[in-house]
Amino acid sequence: MIKKDKTRGNILKAAEKIFARDGFSTASIDDIAALAGIAKGTVYYHFKSKDELFFEIVDKGIDQLAERIQQKLKEDELLNKSPLYTLVEAQFLFFKERKDFCKVLFSELWRLKTKWRRDIYILKAKYHQIVLDIIGKSKLNSDTSPNVLADYIFWLVSMVSLNTVLYDPGHMQQAIDHLQAFILRSGSGNK
Repeated sequence: MIKKDKTRGNILKAAEKIFARDGFSTASIDDIAALAGIAKGTVYYHFKSKDELFFEIVDKGIDQLAERIQQKLKEDELLNKSPLYTLVEAQFLFFKERKDFCKVLFSELWRLKTKWRRDIYILKAKYHQIVLDIIGKSKLNSDTSPNVLADYIFWLVSMVSLNTVLYDPGHMQQAIDHLQAFILRSGSGNK
């Protein structure tokens, strides 16, 4: 990794921690620079604004989540695991490893500026397509359209995994199993 990439990576890590701790609007470039161990001007050399820095964190995080799920799907296919189970498990583990990213994403998602909403939907589309593929493979039988169902699954898995990771990490496996069973039961039309 060249020095420029390493510095940029350190800035992103520091910003993620500061945004998770303070929230986007309260976070300062000064605090981010101090945590990264660099001068404030170095942050602005790599990122034009706090907005750009925030959006790159979200962009990279969602890409990493999608990549993690795709990688886990390939691995688990050989083990004959349910793709839906793999999705739930991979997302739980990602949230466990990236607590700060999850805090940033879900605490700031509600306050996003209008100009970011379109970009967030584009980013979420990567994840959404994976879920659509899983819905097809899982043969979920629902009166709900696959697109709406994919969106419900995204939010359901996100909120349950975030809650479990932050407040009840000792019951992660149980939460994964129950959530997958709930989605399968709901998608099969059995009440």
